[in-house]
Amino acid sequence: MSSFVAVDFETANEHRASACEIGVSVWNDGQLSMSQGLFVSPPEGIDYFDPFITDQIHGITAEMVGGSPRLDVILDRLVTQIEGTPLVAHNAGFDMSVI
Repeated sequence: MSSFVAVDFETANEHRASACEIGVSVWNDGQLSMSQGLFVSPPEGIDYFDPFITDQIHGITAEMVGGSPRLDVILDRLVTQIEGTPLVAHNAGFDMSVI
């Protein structure tokens, strides 16, 4: 497989639905064509940032994601751009459960 999209999620807390960042890399014919990290505002009710996760794992804070779009908005845009391209993830069980 020489063309694919790789994704990686970070969460604000123990809730898998609390995405606070998505990393996306697009590979075409074996070459990296795009790579970016996008901050995500976690959903209301699970939008708190657990200090252990933010301090020990990824360092993303509420201030960093403030005003960022919600995951559904980002995924709508992403799906339009990558439709038909295989999606891969290092920790697919976790990453797919965030989606």
